[in-house]
Amino acid sequence: MVSAMKCPKCGGNVATALVEEKVTHVVNVAGTRRRVKWAVDFETLGLVIFHSDADDKPCIFTPADGEKLLQDLVTWLLSEDDEIYPEIVHLFAESEVVSNDSR
Repeated sequence: MVSAMKCPKCGGNVATALVEEKVTHVVNVAGTRRRVKWAVDFETLGLVIFHSDADDKPCIFTPADGEKLLQDLVTWLLSEDDEIYPEIVHLFAESEVVSNDSR
């Protein structure tokens, strides 16, 4: 059984994520001919996470909340790779066990 993705803000199950990016394209023009280089640069602006429970308010995640985690999430969400990246595998765990061994 596949675990649900957990929201990094509230821990709820993720149903849909909207990724907001600022994308830069380059268009080289020679007369009436154009050559477009798509998405030569982009900046992740944020992530809006909607949960499985429709009554929950969405969580908004921006670079200020943790740029590394945001980038890891967006990279995985926008990829076609079904493998869960090690950096975000904890978001798929049913529960996290924390050991406090003070021996």
